[in-house]
Amino acid sequence: MGKMVSVMLSDSEASFLEQYCLKHGLSKSDALRHAIELLSTKEKAEEIPKTRYRKIVVKASRIKLIMLTHTSVDIEGEDLYVESAL
Repeated sequence: MGKMVSVMLSDSEASFLEQYCLKHGLSKSDALRHAIELLSTKEKAEEIPKTRYRKIVVKASRIKLIMLTHTSVDIEGEDLYVESAL
């Protein structure tokens, strides 16, 4: 089990959260959990030595999905062109 927490948001932040939840079919709790998970993943990624990072340029006629994790970047789309540089 977890702890119940309260969060005070500005009107614009609350509106964004509500729209995001409607668009993605999530509860507000699930959306906030997802945001916390992304922040946690970002912190873990920042701990990885910078030499493991590369700059990439992705061009496509249509990008359907971009999924980022601390170990990979998955991209789905049409007519994808990926350019990588150190």
